Amino acid sequence: MRICLRGLSPSHHLIPLVMFFPGSKGQQLAFEIDSNQPASRDIAILCHGMFCSRKTTLVTHLSEAVKINTFRFDFSGNGDSRGEFTLAGFEREAAELKDAVVYCQSQGYRVVAIIGHSKAAQVVLVYSALYGDVPIVVSLAPRFDMTGENSILIPYLDEIDQKGFAMVTHHKKEYRVTREMVAERRAVNMESYAQRVQNWVLLLHCEDDEVIPVANAHLFQVHLGERLMKLQLLPAGSHFFTGEAEQQVVEAINEFLSQMVPIFNLRGTV
Repeated sequence: MRICLRGLSPSHHLIPLVMFFPGSKGQQLAFEIDSNQPASRDIAILCHGMFCSRKTTLVTHLSEAVKINTFRFDFSGNGDSRGEFTLAGFEREAAELKDAVVYCQSQGYRVVAIIGHSKAAQVVLVYSALYGDVPIVVSLAPRFDMTGENSILIPYLDEIDQKGFAMVTHHKKEYRVTREMVAERRAVNMESYAQRVQNWVLLLHCEDDEVIPVANAHLFQVHLGERLMKLQLLPAGSHFFTGEAEQQVVEAINEFLSQMVPIFNLRGTV
């Protein structure tokens, strides 16, 4: 069941209606909420990957299938959100995730988990390293080795090198990607962030991931240390957890939440 929250900024020019919450930098960030557990005020925030949105198949499926209320939103320059797109900008997107946490809290929710896929699988880890105020982190197919290029970006790299930028088209939306963005992304040090993660982490990765090789999961395993509560490798499925992995990822998240939320309730701390 989807519900609307108070204090929203509706756009009356879009059908269906798009709802926004305000970011701390004045940006308007589009979101949806699924009330999967109406009697509970616990909520998980879902974050999408690069060149994606809150409406991608995986994020939509998770938002409706996990056994907790969910809040999903578009980062700046993605989906229906206003603002400029960033290829790297992990700390900027972590700050927008913080805005989402604060907004949910203002609506009377208790944010107990943040769940991110692909690029956002790294963003949720960066968030934990910087803020550490959400006890459960679910990271779906994160990239540790930043020398690996995004598959959507690869056909545009020569143009970016020659012209300084390229207009990347994906799912009928254009993104302006500059040479500086590419360099910034390659320079991101995920080892540093992983070693500073403060919360309980569930990491899921498909062994046949064609976008981000499963070796990245093993590198995170080394550097997350005791904060990695569980690494689960799924034998089938793609980067987007298709096929059998679609249900397996839901079951894994639900099991992890059912185990960790009661512990959080007892301890009252992260």
